[in-house]
Amino acid sequence: MNYDYVKKQSWYKNPSMAGHKWAANTLDKVNEILKDPKLHRTKLQKYIITNAFKFTKDIDWHYFLNQLTDKYIAHVKHMLKKLNKSNIISEIDWLEQRQGMLRTPLEKAMRVLAYKLNKKAYLDYAAPPYQFYGMSLSDAKKRAESLVKLMEKDLNKKWMK
Repeated sequence: MNYDYVKKQSWYKNPSMAGHKWAANTLDKVNEILKDPKLHRTKLQKYIITNAFKFTKDIDWHYFLNQLTDKYIAHVKHMLKKLNKSNIISEIDWLEQRQGMLRTPLEKAMRVLAYKLNKKAYLDYAAPPYQFYGMSLSDAKKRAESLVKLMEKDLNKKWMK
């Protein structure tokens, strides 16, 4: 899992715009994470990598410029370091406090992983915000569960077996 095939593209070899240079720097940062052996040893770490980054052949420089910010890359690196040592739900909470309103692929992957590993604990964590809107606890848990199933559709299922 790396982006070596992208380095053969013309925008990386001969950058002609500022966006090309910026995207090339972002690509190098991501490749550092992907080549660090400490960050992709376990199955859970590989699951996060395959879902946090998009590995397709038709990828171009816009993906590295618009989708992968320095903040997002730092969050992925933090999650890869902490994943096996700490509680996944506390890491989701940490991520929610720092990333903003939009759900990133990293957060979706973490939520689905937490649900798969410990369904009861995840639903106990995710249901109370829905109760604020007047839902009963059982309805809130159903809503949280359906949201996880919706997020699961966007993920790479290769590492979820």
